[in-house]
Amino acid sequence: MRLDELRPLSLFDGLTDDQLAELVEPGTEVRIEPGVDLFREGEHADFWWVLVDGAIDLVRHVGREEAVVARMDMPAAGPAGSGPGTTRASTSRPVEG
Repeated sequence: MRLDELRPLSLFDGLTDDQLAELVEPGTEVRIEPGVDLFREGEHADFWWVLVDGAIDLVRHVGREEAVVARMDMPAAGPAGSGPGTTRASTSRPVEG
């Protein structure tokens, strides 16, 4: 990703170009196709993410059922976790369409 692609996202309002560059430099752009989960409930939360296009559903397992607990539209971001040993509370699944 380039800075000029992320600068218009309100998520980054208030950051200087240098601060935004620090976030972007170690990052990797990943395109997620429908049917491919970005992350899964219970996995170790060792990265943060930014949704720059489209939408994702956050899905939780309740017994043997899956329930969509939220839908996130761009721009959105998610944390790496709140500390050592943190796991994902839900599965992230791209929304088709």
